[in-house]
Amino acid sequence: MQCYQENGPSTIWARDVIDAHDQFTMEGYLALLVGQQVPYAISFKPSEAEQRLREQLRSQNRELAARGIDVREALEMVRSQGFRWPTDLFPKLCQPAPPAGEKSM
Repeated sequence: MQCYQENGPSTIWARDVIDAHDQFTMEGYLALLVGQQVPYAISFKPSEAEQRLREQLRSQNRELAARGIDVREALEMVRSQGFRWPTDLFPKLCQPAPPAGEKSM
């Protein structure tokens, strides 16, 4: 609690103040402290350049979200006859299972 009150919400000190096996993790404690509006000493004031950059990124994200599709459209797409799931979405981490009836080594 003292670390949070002195430094504000940050995971930079997580390894020093929270046990590695703590079930709630630093992020969990920060969510509670920030959500409960526990006061802290340090406050960050972004520069005007940082504020402009943040607004630019927010605007880009808003535009991307507006071009997205809704659930109905997504379901129509994946249920259509011509739809095929991409096969290269995830890296191949393991060898494929052998065909049924063959023994693996």
